[in-house]
Amino acid sequence: MIYERVRLRLSKGWIAILLIVVVFSLTLVHPAKANAEKTAPKNVLIINSYHKGFTWTDNENDSIEAQLRDVPNAPVIFNEYMDWKRYPTDANLNNFYDMIKVKYANVYIDAIVVTDDNALSFAIKYRKEILNDAPIIFCGVNWIGAYDMINENNITGVLEQVDPSETIHMSLKINPLIKNVYLVFDNSESGISTGELVTDKIQALNLGLKVIPMNNLSNEEMMATVSTLSSDSMILLTTYYSDSTGTINEFDRFASELSLNSSVPVYGIYDYALNHGVIGGSLISGEIQGQLAGDMVLQVLQGTDPDDIPIASSNTSRKVFDYNELNRFQIPIKKLPEGSEVINKPFSFYETYKGFVLSIIGAFVVLITLIAVLVFYMQQYKRMRKKLQVSYEELEITYEELTALQDELQEQYNKLLDNQSLLRASEEKYRHLAYNDVLSGLPNRLSLSEVLRTFIEQRSGDQAALFFLDIDNFKYINDTKGHPFGDQLLVKVGERLQEQLDDRSLHFRLGGDEFVILLKDIKHCDEVIEYAESIVHCFMEPFELNESLVHISASIGIARYPKNGLNVEELMKNADIAMYKAKEAGKGTYVIFGEALQQHFDERMIIENQLRNVITNEELSLHYQPLVDLDTGEIWGFEALIRWHSPVLGFVSPLSFIKIAEDSRLIVPIGEWVLREACQFIKGLHEQGYEGYHISVNISVVQLMMEDFTNMVLKILHETGLPPQYLEMEITESIFMESLEDISRKLEFLKQKGIGIALDDFGTGYSSLSYLKQLPITTLKIDKSFIDSIGDASDNSSLASAIVTIGHDMGLHVTAEGVETIEQLAFLERTKCDKIQGYYISRPIPKHEVMSWILDRVG
Repeated sequence: MIYERVRLRLSKGWIAILLIVVVFSLTLVHPAKANAEKTAPKNVLIINSYHKGFTWTDNENDSIEAQLRDVPNAPVIFNEYMDWKRYPTDANLNNFYDMIKVKYANVYIDAIVVTDDNALSFAIKYRKEILNDAPIIFCGVNWIGAYDMINENNITGVLEQVDPSETIHMSLKINPLIKNVYLVFDNSESGISTGELVTDKIQALNLGLKVIPMNNLSNEEMMATVSTLSSDSMILLTTYYSDSTGTINEFDRFASELSLNSSVPVYGIYDYALNHGVIGGSLISGEIQGQLAGDMVLQVLQGTDPDDIPIASSNTSRKVFDYNELNRFQIPIKKLPEGSEVINKPFSFYETYKGFVLSIIGAFVVLITLIAVLVFYMQQYKRMRKKLQVSYEELEITYEELTALQDELQEQYNKLLDNQSLLRASEEKYRHLAYNDVLSGLPNRLSLSEVLRTFIEQRSGDQAALFFLDIDNFKYINDTKGHPFGDQLLVKVGERLQEQLDDRSLHFRLGGDEFVILLKDIKHCDEVIEYAESIVHCFMEPFELNESLVHISASIGIARYPKNGLNVEELMKNADIAMYKAKEAGKGTYVIFGEALQQHFDERMIIENQLRNVITNEELSLHYQPLVDLDTGEIWGFEALIRWHSPVLGFVSPLSFIKIAEDSRLIVPIGEWVLREACQFIKGLHEQGYEGYHISVNISVVQLMMEDFTNMVLKILHETGLPPQYLEMEITESIFMESLEDISRKLEFLKQKGIGIALDDFGTGYSSLSYLKQLPITTLKIDKSFIDSIGDASDNSSLASAIVTIGHDMGLHVTAEGVETIEQLAFLERTKCDKIQGYYISRPIPKHEVMSWILDRVG
């Protein structure tokens, strides 16, 4: 009890002292802060040679910013990126110059910080002209890159020392057997200069090492070489962005692939290669250079002349190794030089919390000692105060219960913390799955809806464009190459689109072969057209999959905000309409939504709505065009042709409504109605004495794709009583772009039942002899376009004759469509064509006029 009182008084005393210190500190800080706020912050422009997201650039830039922000009256920081690694062109330089000139025309720059060579050259050349001759502080520049600043004043910075000497010594300490150093650099100007510099440094060590440059190898040759290296070799990776063939390589991916294929450790020069397969070494650090440059900027802003600040060139490297790579090559940590940093080392509770653990043990020992002393003391007075002994025993029992309770509460608390961590991880995982496409990794439809809705709510006065992309003929690729191949292609398409990504655009995958791009901050329609043409152009390059080249195109529909829609649903609908118009225009192009498209879409919707009740309202009818056997001159049969007379729309041409019926799948019930009516018609002629007549019916690809198509055909034949051999089904060449294998299986089944299969409009589509052999057809129908030119000076007569010959050589019957003159008939008789139809024989005849026509023909 006395101990508790003393401890309480001490605690109160410490609290009082702390309050006095805090109040005193506030009285000192407040005036200083007020004085600092009176001084206007200065402006610092950071110009980066490369792009944001490049690890080296980010390390330098972030370190500079950290140094400048953690000071009183921190300056205003402006960041710009030249993106020279990806776009090393004069056009990029001119655009960057124009942007800087306009953007900072009214901003006084107190200091310019540049990272790497290109930014330094730019700043030296143009600071007097457009940046009020501000002082320059550089970093990430070697002696070669610093050549531009000779005879320049008002400049200082950090020179990076590209020196592999310490890394070579480290590698020899780890493996004294090393004799060969395989040096990796590319054939760019900076790559060759770096390679020569590193080679000279290694040879100057006089360690008897052989330096083997690898800049003349392709990516594949390099991977094959490193996979066979012996233990007396090492690999030293400098900068590398393209192989000997000029193929551009992403550094992170290349470094990882190089390490994965290498049989020996890969050492590096720069620390941004860490976590990408490099084992380590004495690595130049962008972070350290950024810190040093940041300190120099603060000195300049405080009034120090840059020319009085010595250029720093030492202590810009860090001795660091990757634990995963050490473990892979079975290199113990004790072999590393003293003071080496090891990253990715597995977590060790004891090493991490060593001080805490020892403190707990010490406290526990003290506690045990105190208890022992207390027990000893109580035993001395046991006889004297029995009552006190009883109380002590009760107190000890209570203490043990409290200790057990404390342990239990601590355990529950730890479990609660673990559960919270698991819950947060699960939430992040499920959110990622909910908002991103699993296959491509791109944001998905849900993400698009939220992003677009947020844009409309927060930036209603801005303009944007929604690009709806659909890969042309993707279903054909899926069916012929397989779904795994199709999935790989979708991933490649996503990667190709990501290459077009800039700070104004966001890319999404809706599912299947549909992608969407949101282009924000547009001012004129020309920007939309330029971006659309760049997307179309990027698809002109073939995609390389499984050692084969795949050529594809994409149809793009574009809807502009707010011109073509004020909400997510309206923009998506109009972009979708424009995309389908692009497909109708020939695919591989783009269409911007407009009023004409809306009118076209409205007309389609009217026709589709009217089509839904044509069978119930008995608005459809069939006309029949005769086919004549040229060998006998007798009627072979008729082709059934659909006609629609709508009470609302009047007569509607099949050319206007068949495609809409197919798109809406209304062609399935309509096609079944046509087949049943045609079979009933020809069966009726048989019952009137014309048993040998056949009926030819056009079949849509949509019908053929139905699972129950063959059952439907056989059911109608059974219901009407028509023998299968008197039915011929006409298909078009568009089946070559659908599921050829599945359709061929169905047609072969029907052919075995005796039904004829005719390939309509032959010669105008995608067909080839190889496909022709795969199809179970019995008849070729020559398209009318070949027949029309018979007798002209064109080559179509020869083509028509060749088609007849090919058909006969393949054991097929040949029918000519669109015969209208005696000359065409004579030509077809000479070529031994089997059947003809056309206006020379008869126009399509309404059902009620067929019998009278037959009587006039037969007599």
